[in-house]
Amino acid sequence: MADQNSAPPLRLIEASRSYRQGGRDLRVFDGVSLTLHAGEAVGLLGPSGSGKSSLLHMAGLLEKPSGGEVVVMGRERSRMRDGEASFIRRAHIGFVFQFHHLLPEFSALENAALAAMIGGMEARAARNAAEETLRRLEMGARLDHKPPQLSGGEQQRVAVARALVNRPSLLLADEPTGNLDPQTARLVFSDLIREARAHGAAVLVATHNETLAREMDRIARIGDGRMKERKD
Repeated sequence: MADQNSAPPLRLIEASRSYRQGGRDLRVFDGVSLTLHAGEAVGLLGPSGSGKSSLLHMAGLLEKPSGGEVVVMGRERSRMRDGEASFIRRAHIGFVFQFHHLLPEFSALENAALAAMIGGMEARAARNAAEETLRRLEMGARLDHKPPQLSGGEQQRVAVARALVNRPSLLLADEPTGNLDPQTARLVFSDLIREARAHGAAVLVATHNETLAREMDRIARIGDGRMKERKD
């Protein structure tokens, strides 16, 4: 078994995903292989319905592959019990989605700190880590503001802070700027990649935005149930 500290944060090995629909199997993708190393950012491109979200859900241990293997922090998903998968997800994986999913009754600071506390961090340490992360994301003046008082870009920065506050080894982002105007999208995207790289996280970002994807280390394209990679 690979050591968790030296193993790549994520490996997909001939992974496939299908769903049962109308009495038959609906294939999403087959034989997908991908390795993400610490500090590396990879853009995942593909048309709608190509399986980008399903792939991220597998990588984040939210879904099991129909075939092949998903290895996170040196641990094979097929060998994990659900409790271990939940622990690895909380301790080592950060998620950012197109919609921020912030709790409207909590402040920006509380939203970011809550993720750290769920991950096992003591409350005061979680608030300190959340404040430090939010300030790096230029949200220092908005710590006490609740989501309805924040702009779309500010809300997404809070979501980025929430994903990064535990310093995850693997950051998964599903269209994280898809709901923002182009200028704000570029700023939020740059913040996300900069902060993730600063902590040595491996980053996988599903996006339709070719321009943003080209700012990453390499691009993986998924379509017709298969994946192709290239360096840019």
